[in-house]
Amino acid sequence: MRPRSLKNIALNLLLMLVAVVICLLLGEIAARMSDYYPRVRTPPYLFANHSKTGWVLNPGGVFRLRTLDGPVVYRINDRGNRGPRVPQKGRYRIDVVGDSTTFGWGVNDDDTFVRIVEKRLQASGRGLDVVNLGIPGFGTWQGFERLREYARRWGDPNLVIYAFSTNDPVDNIAGRKVVVNGIRMGAHYRFKPLLSLVGHLYQRSTLVAMAADVWEKNSGNARQKAAKKVQLAGVSDVRDRKDFISTRRHVKRMIHWTKQRGIPMLVVIISGRVYNAPLKEVLAQEKVGVFEFGALFDARGGMDRFVLKSDSHWAPSGHRLAADALSDLLEKSGWLPEAGSSNAGGEK
Repeated sequence: MRPRSLKNIALNLLLMLVAVVICLLLGEIAARMSDYYPRVRTPPYLFANHSKTGWVLNPGGVFRLRTLDGPVVYRINDRGNRGPRVPQKGRYRIDVVGDSTTFGWGVNDDDTFVRIVEKRLQASGRGLDVVNLGIPGFGTWQGFERLREYARRWGDPNLVIYAFSTNDPVDNIAGRKVVVNGIRMGAHYRFKPLLSLVGHLYQRSTLVAMAADVWEKNSGNARQKAAKKVQLAGVSDVRDRKDFISTRRHVKRMIHWTKQRGIPMLVVIISGRVYNAPLKEVLAQEKVGVFEFGALFDARGGMDRFVLKSDSHWAPSGHRLAADALSDLLEKSGWLPEAGSSNAGGEK
């Protein structure tokens, strides 16, 4: 091949590369002008691998992101829980187990219902701490594992609250996830390092986010695939569905664990109306208290008035409404220490 031909090929390749870069830049500009908001905006390295649950929050991290509702900061303390504070040794402790709503997805640390409940109960003169064990994407079984692990390291709590969400049953049967280069993804995915790179670009490029969202919608993530399997099974009674059978088993495990230790337990239902009746049947059999947030929101015009602009998670107003109701319930429960007392718990 002649040198001139090689030069022509090199020049053509360079021109093609420039053209591709220009097209991508124009595509990125057009995507940003469309006001498209990514379906899932998760700060890289928010999660770390865990041998049992698949992932946990990255201890000691501070993660900032911009949302349609404004800037948000996630602070994770050294014990791997949401918020900068850790419980004081010897104080009465409430552990709250749950998923992204309990964690406070899309809101700042002090706007989560867990933190608001803590501040309100402390303001009444009670020496106690409320620990947020919520981790986005967790099902019932993972929440229970997190509760047990925390108790093993820092002592048993004085009260356990399990915040049940509509995603929990499907998450209980969904496939395993892992964290690769700070990005959480399905363990079944191939080319994980490459996908982790896409995950980082997803947070920075609207064009990549649009393409990735379309791909995931068509291919289905682990939660979507599990939900589809449940639907295709054609089981009409929720009680006999695979996702609820799994949930019932893990809820009972959590209940029995608390009973063995003499720890009161309360279940609050954040969402999931199709599961409410069968879940309440299980709780009634086990003599465990339950509180539904659904009626609370319905009385004020519906849940849609209290969610974020970007997705269906609670906005700060939703967290405040839930926290006020839960605080009132706890103050009347007889479980809490008297005002001016800490009723020392199991904190080591």
